[in-house]
Amino acid sequence: MIEVAQALIIKQGKYLAVKEKTDLEWKLPGGKKENTETLEQTLIRELKEEINITDFTIKGKLSPFIVPWKGKEYKFHVYHIHTRQQPQKTKAPDEIYFEWQELENMPKTSNMALQTLYSKLQEIPTK
Repeated sequence: MIEVAQALIIKQGKYLAVKEKTDLEWKLPGGKKENTETLEQTLIRELKEEINITDFTIKGKLSPFIVPWKGKEYKFHVYHIHTRQQPQKTKAPDEIYFEWQELENMPKTSNMALQTLYSKLQEIPTK
C-alpha cells in the first residue's frame, strides 16, 4: 500500500489545489511517503517542494482513507493545516499550477480521493 500525506488548506471557503504539468487532475498539495519518513516529514517536504510553504500549524487530521488507482491502493492521510504564508511556485511556471477552488465543487471532480475527502469534511473542527 502506498501512503500519501496531503494538506487541506482552507481560506474563505476555498481549498488550495495543485496540479503538475503531467497531472490530469487537480489534487491537494502533498505526495507519497518515502521509506524512512514519517507522514509528518512527508507533509513538510512536499509542501516545501510544491508550494514553498514552510511555516504552518497542523489543526487536525482527518481519518485515513484508501482509494484504489491503477491497480494499486493508496492510503491518504489528510492534515488540515493553517498557514499565513501564500503559496509560491517552486518549479518553472509551466511545471506546476495552483489555485483556490470552491469547496462545494470538490465532489464534482473526477479525482476519487477528493470525492472521498469531501465526505469527510465534517471531521474538520470549525474553530
